[in-house]
Amino acid sequence: MSQTNARICLIMGSPAKGSTNRLAGLVEQGILEAGGSCSVFSLADHVVSGCIACDHCLKTGVCFKNDDHEDDFYQLDEMLDVCDALVVVTPVYFAGPPSQLKAVYDRFQPNWARRYIMGEPAPEKRPATLFVLGGGDDPFGYDPLVTITRSALNIAGFRLGDVHDFIGFGHGTYPLRMESDAIRLGRSIAEKY
Repeated sequence: MSQTNARICLIMGSPAKGSTNRLAGLVEQGILEAGGSCSVFSLADHVVSGCIACDHCLKTGVCFKNDDHEDDFYQLDEMLDVCDALVVVTPVYFAGPPSQLKAVYDRFQPNWARRYIMGEPAPEKRPATLFVLGGGDDPFGYDPLVTITRSALNIAGFRLGDVHDFIGFGHGTYPLRMESDAIRLGRSIAEKY
């Protein structure tokens, strides 16, 4: 197995510690086994408030909440600045992201302002991977979650590539291969970069 020095940022998109943390821990295990490093930002442990559309970032290119360290987004922002790739592990809520993860996505608004209002060149896109889990009983699936994630990450300088379906993980009797698959995929992510 090849060793890597990949720096991966892993966002756990659930407001609760449970199946998402378990799945993210397995992905992280794979990243570390491959020799990568992993910075973890868990929304169960951090507070990120939503964008309030105050337009401060349209004038300055930064969110006033970051300037004042009003919440924990600045910590994630620092992690994103130095990572080679991003992994998002999240449950699906009514076909979309949990509100806490949507707040993170909305806080990428300064990136949009710097690019489209201030004319900064678009950064080279870094790779991103999405792991989706949930109970599996939503007839509308999770396509909206993928679309919202792709849009937000694009403006933040990432290109969403692989989307991994872990629907059913942590609910009832799920196949144990899901655990080994998560570790294997974590290894694969680290080895690519």
